[in-house]
Amino acid sequence: MNGHRINVNRQDFATAIFLILLGIAGFVASSALPVGTAMRMGGGYVPRLLSFLLLGFGGILIVQSLFGNGERVQKTVLRPLVFVLVVPLIFAALIDTLGLPLTVLFCILAAGLASSETRRWEILAVGAGLAVLTYVLFVTALGLPMQFGPEFG
Repeated sequence: MNGHRINVNRQDFATAIFLILLGIAGFVASSALPVGTAMRMGGGYVPRLLSFLLLGFGGILIVQSLFGNGERVQKTVLRPLVFVLVVPLIFAALIDTLGLPLTVLFCILAAGLASSETRRWEILAVGAGLAVLTYVLFVTALGLPMQFGPEFG
């Protein structure tokens, strides 16, 4: 080589690797699910679509990192990362027992905890509004068979 050094933006590169690994994990996790078509989506359609998008964004970010200014990796803030990654797990754990509105409310509350700047009343208001909106949209307007709340007995 002619002695030129590539300044890689390490922050972007690390994020790109994370997105690519997350995309690969999504493909592996949804590999047994049927994909279907755009008109008749199977259980694996959306997970694979999202995984493909994660891989694409990761690839774009790797290319951008090569043209970065060689910044040092910033200190990782775990709080937002943990809460944002936990929200899908909360949704999966609660949807069958609590129903759509309460599950959405709990997911929004958990996502709101990712930032220390968000006020509790704002999180609660957004969560309540989205809980109602998702129920109206998915159950009332689209007629999807989802339960309203927890079933007792």
